[in-house]
Amino acid sequence: MKKFLLGFLGGLVALLTPCVFPMIPVTVSIFLKQKEGEGLNPLTKALIYCGTITLVLTAAAVMALSLFVWLSINWI
Repeated sequence: MKKFLLGFLGGLVALLTPCVFPMIPVTVSIFLKQKEGEGLNPLTKALIYCGTITLVLTAAAVMALSLFVWLSINWI
């Protein structure tokens, strides 16, 4: 649980970096300016957006780590 909290706090600190912080209002405004009649509501779209980012980055990290493990145990 301690590692999870440290990771969560690290993520919150990462939100304050100069390249990420300005993108928060831009991203929020994209979801809120969409018309309600265009399918899903903005909260659902935002959750799908965040979930997709999480899944893609997790898959990329798992594949990269698998590659590094393979490289570390093979003669190449």
